Amino acid sequence: WQVQRAALARKFSDSPWHSRKRISPGTVALIKAIAAEAPGRLTAREIADRFKVSPEVARRILSSKWVPKTEEEKERRMLKWTERGEKI
Repeated sequence: WQVQRAALARKFSDSPWHSRKRISPGTVALIKAIAAEAPGRLTAREIADRFKVSPEVARRILSSKWVPKTEEEKERRMLKWTERGEKI
């Protein structure tokens, strides 16, 4: 894991990963859909530039395999996201 960590540090040295910025579930789904539509065509860095996030965030989104289990779970997450938006 240390070798991989060092490789990622070299690759993304100019833009560290900051997890403070939250991305909506819809945006995450859009990023995954764009990458699935044309695999190998866009790099994580290009996707990061388009969505104004760090390349590390884009890489983590693209490599994640998590999907909501049910439609009810999706609705609950979207409700939580809209409540979060109202607080800000």
